[in-house]
Amino acid sequence: MSEQTSPDKNNKEEISQRKKNLAIFGIISSWIVGPIVGALLLGDWLDEKYQRDYFFTLTLIAIAFIITCVGIGREALKAFKEFKD
Repeated sequence: MSEQTSPDKNNKEEISQRKKNLAIFGIISSWIVGPIVGALLLGDWLDEKYQRDYFFTLTLIAIAFIITCVGIGREALKAFKEFKD
């Protein structure tokens, strides 16, 4: 007799995979939002404090962009390794 997987088992596996996918989406989204929002807030505050026209804001956004790219790359590699296994 051939072994068949029950519909409940397939459904649980599908739900588990969806949870993993949503977790990865959340992590990568936080890598996008976190550094950029932090750079905007800190840059705006520093620009006001030191009377600069967007110098600190633009500098910190550039740094945040690099941090975001590195963070997303690391998370994507981790996710690819999980999917590969």
